[in-house]
Amino acid sequence: MKQVLSVFFIGLISFTTLSAQNKSDYFKTIPTIDETTPEWAKLMYSEDPDVREVEFLYTQYYRNNPYEKDIHARNYKFWFRKIVDFVNENGKIRPPSAKEEDQNWNFIKKKKENRTGALQGKMPGIWTSLGPFETYTADGNQTPVSWQANIYSLDQSQSNPDILYAGTEAGGVYRTIDKGLNWSLISKNEVFVGGILSTRIHPTNSDIVYVGANNRIYKTTDGGTTWNELFNLGTTPQRLFIHQSNTDTIFCASNNGFHRSYDAGVTWTQIYSEKCY
Repeated sequence: MKQVLSVFFIGLISFTTLSAQNKSDYFKTIPTIDETTPEWAKLMYSEDPDVREVEFLYTQYYRNNPYEKDIHARNYKFWFRKIVDFVNENGKIRPPSAKEEDQNWNFIKKKKENRTGALQGKMPGIWTSLGPFETYTADGNQTPVSWQANIYSLDQSQSNPDILYAGTEAGGVYRTIDKGLNWSLISKNEVFVGGILSTRIHPTNSDIVYVGANNRIYKTTDGGTTWNELFNLGTTPQRLFIHQSNTDTIFCASNNGFHRSYDAGVTWTQIYSEKCY
């Protein structure tokens, strides 16, 4: 599927330069570069690297040196997962523009709708989850752990504590109205990717929720039945906050700085330009 999407991206639309997205989005952190930094890592951190050359140098380096899970090696794996779908035929990273992203997501959404319509009535029966339902430690002790939950954000309604919303690594937004006993996927008609790092519920109306996805801020006013795009940050929204007494005032922290809205997300102003969490 990843190869198919990559071909679709490259074949259907043209790409912008790497500068269209904050480079720090591609790394957990960018360390100090000095004479001890491997050549492959220096190239990886450069402004417009040739991905094929980075791969080649990385492979050669670890053929001749013992593998160390240092910051550069961890960054390489994180970086490669982030950019693999954006590499063009010349080995350059060319992420799509906001307009091109919208075209692609609308294409995927339409394809999904067509497929769902075609399958209705043709696949009778009820699906039942078979598991596995537990994740265990790898030390042989069979100790249950929750490492694979991958819940990125969670918020509980102040006006109705039985209602919670959760954002996941895979881009799904879930809702519970019984304090977590049962959950419903409320973003199944949307193409949310990149992980939902922040979910915020309106202090007095649990049907109004803000989430960050696709480098954008989205809002629902009907409990997740429909979602509207408010603002394209160009990077992942790290944290959203709703002013408690003036709920039309919304704040957002991201790699592209600190933004504020005075009109419930309709318009936004950057009030700080440095990276924020």
